[in-house]
Amino acid sequence: STQQHSRREDYRSAVYFFDVETEKKVKSIINTLSRKRNKKYITAVLPFVAFEPSRESIQNYYKTRPDAPFCKRYIEPKLKLVSEILKS
Repeated sequence: STQQHSRREDYRSAVYFFDVETEKKVKSIINTLSRKRNKKYITAVLPFVAFEPSRESIQNYYKTRPDAPFCKRYIEPKLKLVSEILKS
C-alpha cells in the first residue's frame, strides 16, 4: 500500500513472515517495487505471532470476487508486479 487512509488501523497493508529469510525476501521485493514505481510503500513487514480470521463475509475476498472493482483496480496490479519480480 502507498496511501494512508482513515481506516488504516482496520485495514492495514502488511506481510507477515515466519523466518528471517522470508523477512529479507519480502523487504527486498517491497524495495524493488518502490524503486521501479518511484513510490514509498507503507506496507508493514511483521513477524507472525497469532492468527485471527476476518469476518466470514470478507474471507478469501480476491478468490471469491476476482471481478470486483477493488480486486481489478488494486489487487491484480500488485499481484502482477510481485509475480514479475519473483520471475527475475
